Amino acid sequence: GEGEVPCIPDLITLLSHEAGAVAVGGDPMQDPVVRLTSSVVRLAELQDQCRRAGTALASPLLAQSCCWFFCRWSQTYLLPSPSERCPPSTHLQTLYGTPQGAQAVITFLVSQVHRHIELWASEEDVLQATCALVDALPQRKQVGRLLVATEGWLQLSQLMYRQLERPRTVRALPPLVLQRVTHALCASVAGLEDPS
Repeated sequence: GEGEVPCIPDLITLLSHEAGAVAVGGDPMQDPVVRLTSSVVRLAELQDQCRRAGTALASPLLAQSCCWFFCRWSQTYLLPSPSERCPPSTHLQTLYGTPQGAQAVITFLVSQVHRHIELWASEEDVLQATCALVDALPQRKQVGRLLVATEGWLQLSQLMYRQLERPRTVRALPPLVLQRVTHALCASVAGLEDPS
C-alpha cells in the first residue's frame, strides 16, 4: 500500500539466521541473501566492463534486470525496517543495516546509476530501470540522508545541471530521464528538512 515500507520476508530472515548459525568463522558469504546480492553485483560489473569494451556480451536486458533487482533490493534490504516477528540476521544487519554498511551499498548503487547513464544512454529500457532505482533511493528519509552525503550523488546533480544547461536539441538524455533524476535529487534534499 501507499507509504508501506517493505520488510524482509520472514522465511528469508529465518534462512539468513540459520546460515549465520552454521557459518564457519562468521563468514557472511554463507548467508543466501549476501551470496545472491554479491552475485548480482558481480554480474552488473561484468556487464559494464563488456559494454565499455564494446563486446557482444553486453546485454541491455541484463543491465535492465540488474537495475530492477537493485531497485527492489534497496527498498527491502538497505537499512531494513526492524520486524518484531523476525529481526534481520547479524550478517544482514552488519552489511546493510548500519550507516557504514548502507553507505558502502549506496555508493555502489549511485555508481551504477552513473555507469548506466554513461554506458547505456541509447537504451531507453535501461534508462527507465535506472530512473526507477534513482526514484526509489530517496523514498526513505534515512537512505536519503546518506545519499546526500555521497560524492556520487553530488556528481549526479552536477551532471543533471550540465544537461539542463544545454539546448534541448543537444542533450544526451531524454527529457523524462532528466525530469525523474532531478525529482529524485530534490526528494533526497527535501528529506533532510527537520519536520519541527
